[in-house]
Amino acid sequence: MRWQPGDLTAAQLQDEWVEEHGWAVEPPESSVARWREVAAAEAAHAAAASSVEEAETTTVGTQLPEVVVVPAHPRPDGSRGFDIELTESNGRPLIPAFSSVDGLVETLGEHQPWLGLTPAQIGAVYSGISIVLDPVPRVVQKLWSADRLAALQEEVR
Repeated sequence: MRWQPGDLTAAQLQDEWVEEHGWAVEPPESSVARWREVAAAEAAHAAAASSVEEAETTTVGTQLPEVVVVPAHPRPDGSRGFDIELTESNGRPLIPAFSSVDGLVETLGEHQPWLGLTPAQIGAVYSGISIVLDPVPRVVQKLWSADRLAALQEEVR
């Protein structure tokens, strides 16, 4: 499969499906297979990008804190790990990152799941996608409510 930065990520495909069908509906195997295929292509891209000589790569996180807080959630398909929730500006994907948990909660609400990651950890999987530190509310949207968070908790149990 040919995947490149800017294409929908596995997380975005899952989010679209969940938005249409809800957390309580089990996705068909064909959708889960597609998500896994895209996730594998993303991982292959990240591995290839990390093998490029250091002089030819963009430095990730030059002006970012050592650890940033990113909106993320467990994968609803039951696979291990979490997916960072990307946003978009002018048709290009962006990684919203916050310098503090308080900043994330103030912008995205108290129900937003999150992870603390280093910029290098983010770049290892999402190379080529810009990180926006402390984005303003019009760049990111509140997507999580108490009900949606409870549905996710039930789904991943």
